[in-house]
Amino acid sequence: MLGNSNAVYGLISDKSYDRKLSGFLYILQEDKKWRKLFSILKANLLFMFNSENSLDAPALLIMVEDCLIELADDNQTGKPYSFSIKFKTTGRILFLQQWISNRWEIGYHFSL
Repeated sequence: MLGNSNAVYGLISDKSYDRKLSGFLYILQEDKKWRKLFSILKANLLFMFNSENSLDAPALLIMVEDCLIELADDNQTGKPYSFSIKFKTTGRILFLQQWISNRWEIGYHFSL
């Protein structure tokens, strides 16, 4: 998908484009270590930042689109309340921890 990164990053400071959720999430990296990132969900864009105080450019941007969000096996991830995002087009799976109780609300809003 093509897009203008400056326009997408501008959504972070756009007050008319409200946050659905924000807070810390842990993402399982390829080296099997968990990385704590401050995250903001706006519509189907999940912005992930190295710090809550540095929202200029995200360390990671996930488009929560054409994907499947599922509860993950805590025994597999080593963290409670973990979930995975599996992208249908690439088959890539991201494991995240936290926000699990709000996951249902996210799915509901996206299905409207």
